[in-house]
Amino acid sequence: MTDDHMVGEQPPITTRFQVLFGPEGAARIVLFADTNAEDKPIATLDLDAADGDLLARLLTTRRATYDEQRRNHEAGAQQ
Repeated sequence: MTDDHMVGEQPPITTRFQVLFGPEGAARIVLFADTNAEDKPIATLDLDAADGDLLARLLTTRRATYDEQRRNHEAGAQQ
């Protein structure tokens, strides 16, 4: 993991992140600073293939769960 803030100071607030999947399951998570200026990456976390694959499965499962909850909510609102 890399970061640009000085030791002893609070890291910047993040409001956005990006997950990048590469070849053979590797992944990188990039955190961006909460600024009014251009997006500035403030930290990255590189994951090996096993952790990248696990992250992909977890995100897919979470997305499916949110979609199911939304559909259930919409179906309940229509009744």
